[in-house]
Amino acid sequence: MTKTRIVGGKITETTGGDYNIYTKESIVYSAATTITETGVEKGVSYGDPETYTPAKIESEIEVKILKDTFLPLGILNFKGEIENKTIKFEISCKKGKAENLLFSIKHNQTTVYNKEIDVVLNAGEKTILEWDGFSNSKIYDSKFFTDGELIAEVTGADNEAFDTFKSKYDLVKWIDIKIDNNTKTIDVALRVDIKDGGAKGINDADKVSAKAVAFYSKTPYEDQNISYEELENMALEGINTYWSRTKSNNAKIKNGGVSINGNVYEVCIQSYPDQDGMPAPEITYWTNTRLNFLQERFGANRSRNWFLSRKLFYIEGYYHEDGYSQLTDDWFYIDSIYAMKNFIETAAHELGHEILKEYIGFGKSITHKGSSSITQNPNGNYSYPIEGEIDIMKYTEITETKPYDFYDRVIADENDVLGLLWCSKLNIK
Repeated sequence: MTKTRIVGGKITETTGGDYNIYTKESIVYSAATTITETGVEKGVSYGDPETYTPAKIESEIEVKILKDTFLPLGILNFKGEIENKTIKFEISCKKGKAENLLFSIKHNQTTVYNKEIDVVLNAGEKTILEWDGFSNSKIYDSKFFTDGELIAEVTGADNEAFDTFKSKYDLVKWIDIKIDNNTKTIDVALRVDIKDGGAKGINDADKVSAKAVAFYSKTPYEDQNISYEELENMALEGINTYWSRTKSNNAKIKNGGVSINGNVYEVCIQSYPDQDGMPAPEITYWTNTRLNFLQERFGANRSRNWFLSRKLFYIEGYYHEDGYSQLTDDWFYIDSIYAMKNFIETAAHELGHEILKEYIGFGKSITHKGSSSITQNPNGNYSYPIEGEIDIMKYTEITETKPYDFYDRVIADENDVLGLLWCSKLNIK
C-alpha cells in the first residue's frame, strides 16, 4: 500500500522520546535545499536495518458457569423427558487471541477433570463447553458437587480465568450417588430418618387363649424378643435388598440392573439411619395382638408411610383374627423366621412410598401406582405374574395367594429405581 502526503507549508514533529521509522524497503529523503540530521548527545549513527515487530496484545479470557439443573447420563423423569445431562460453561475472549487453552475442574484444589479446548478465540468471540460431570477416570460423584466449592479454570491465556460454583440437590437432601462408567455400576447412599416406636402387647401375654398356647406349644412373649437396633438394621436391609437392582439379586430375571442410554447399570443401595434423612416410619414391635372392631376396621397395626402417619410394625408371636379357627379361639402363631422375612419386605415397600412421592407424586404413591384406592383397598389392576419380576410397590387382591417364590421375584421396578436416581438431580448455582 502506498501513502502520499502533500503539504503546502512546513511539517514539524516533536516527540518526548525516541522516534523510530521502519520500512521493508528504502527510505528516500529529497529536499530542494538542505537535509540536516543532528544528534545532540551521541551524534548521528548508522547500522544494520531493524525488523519492525508490532507490540504484542495480551490475550484475556473469561469463563462463566451457566446456572441450571443437572443430572448425569440423561436419566429420564416420569414424563419421559431428559434432564440436562451436561453442565455448560461460556468461555469468551475479551482481547487478543486465545489458543491452546486448557479447561479444568478442581475440587478442594485437586483437579478432577481437564480437557483441551480445540477452538481459537479472537477478541469478542466466545464458545460453549459442556461437561458431563465425570472425572477423567470416568467417575461421577454427586458429593463432589454438594460438598464444598468447585472451580472451573481455563489456562493458556495471559490472564488467570476461573469461576467458582456451588451445587445443591434440587429435590431431596437424603441421597448421594456415585457412578462408575468403567464398570457400569451406580452406588446409592440413602439416608433414612427411621425411629423407635416402642413395643406393644408384651404385657398382654395373659390375654392369649390357653387353647392356642396348648395347640401351638408356644409360650407368649412377655419381653421384646428382638431389639430395636436389630429391627432398624432389618428395615434398612429391606430397602438395600429390594431397591437394589443387580445381576445377583432379583433383577437378574429381567436385565440385571437399569437401562440408561443403551447401557445396563447395576444399582447398589446402601442405606443409613439419619435424623435429617428421608421421612420414614417409626418401628413398633407388636405381639399378643387382639384388636377390637374399630382397631381392625381402621388397620391399627397396619404399616403405612405418608405424611399424616408413618408406622412400621414387626409382628410375631400370637395374633388374633376373628373366624380363624375354633381350635385356637381364633388365635394363630407367627414364628420369627416368617416375621423377619415379611418385615424386611414390608419395610422396603413402606420406605418406597416416599421415593414414589418424590418421583411421580403423592397420588401415585398412596394408590400404589394405580393398583389400590386411596383407602388402600386393592382394585384388581395388578395380579402376581406367573413368572418374572413382582413389583414391590403394587397391590394385588387380598384373595390372591403369594406365589411360593414370591421373595425370589419381588423387587422395585426398574422405572422406580430410575426415579430414585432422578431424585439426585442437582441445581448448579
